[in-house]
Amino acid sequence: PWWTATTFSSSGLNGHDGPHVALSVLQSEADAINYLRRIGYKVSDVVCLDLGREVVVVQLEVDGPTKPHPWYGKQVAMALRANAGTYCGPPSKYIIVVGPDIDPYDFKDVMWAVGTRTMPVSDSIMIEKGLAQWGDPSGIAGPQGWKAYGEQMMIDALIKVPERHATFVPRCEP
Repeated sequence: PWWTATTFSSSGLNGHDGPHVALSVLQSEADAINYLRRIGYKVSDVVCLDLGREVVVVQLEVDGPTKPHPWYGKQVAMALRANAGTYCGPPSKYIIVVGPDIDPYDFKDVMWAVGTRTMPVSDSIMIEKGLAQWGDPSGIAGPQGWKAYGEQMMIDALIKVPERHATFVPRCEP
């Protein structure tokens, strides 16, 4: 497992070009997906798009009219953010929740979902003074002088049925 996790997954095998670049990231992703599934969320995958876990993408098994209730993506993001037992979530700067049709390993695909399925204010949750990632150069100093605080953003990039639309035209490529 050590050899596979540190070499083959970061070498582009099966189309994964480097998001799994360290055992700590793999452990964080596994902890996050297990936590979310254990508390009942329909999660397909959790991907840390960088070694520092600043950008986390949660891919759900449901989207649009198949969601259990409106604003399901926001609820999943807040649940991951609230889990103090994992290193992937509480100090992450960006948590983006996408549907099953979005490839969480492809940042262009993730940003397509953010750009076409979200409104910047109503589909986001901002935290002004949350826990900072260890070693974050943009962190805010706490009372002891070390960078203890940071700002976080959670984005619900799911199809907004029923929140905004009765139906939504499926994604198509020209």
